[in-house]
Amino acid sequence: MSNPHRSTKARELQSIAQLVEDSILNFEKEEERRFYHEVVQSYRAAARELLRDAWLGKIKTESNLVSCAGQNRRNKANGRA
Repeated sequence: MSNPHRSTKARELQSIAQLVEDSILNFEKEEERRFYHEVVQSYRAAARELLRDAWLGKIKTESNLVSCAGQNRRNKANGRA
């Protein structure tokens, strides 16, 4: 199962990114708009990273379970269970 904490944190980061992005047009100076656009990109990149880690953790966990199940079947077949 994926890590729910990471998924929740990723949603929070995405939500903050959206709030910042929605306010970018309120800034008059171009350098401020560029700065906050970079902030938005950073928050979204962090959210993607958290989701990727959560997904890879899920795959790793399921892979370990399948590996253990396979080893148990082999042990039973060889009379070692």
